[in-house]
Amino acid sequence: MTRNPTCVMGDTLAVDALQKMVQGKFRHLPVVENGDILALLDISKCLYDAIARMERATEKGNAIAAAVEGVESQWGNNANDAL
Repeated sequence: MTRNPTCVMGDTLAVDALQKMVQGKFRHLPVVENGDILALLDISKCLYDAIARMERATEKGNAIAAAVEGVESQWGNNANDAL
């Protein structure tokens, strides 16, 4: 057992926990609250969560880009109609 292990609080984002694990070169990270261990994070779970967040952000970005393109094409059509 590791003495004085690196820990995270319950409200720590998985991506932040993942960063600690990568930097510290360990695969598990205790989650503590008020000195009690609540859970033990696994690097694969944190990596999965980080990938899922990136995929959701990409989907939102694509939706915003499509909306902007729609507005631009509508403005372009309205500007041409006015001429």
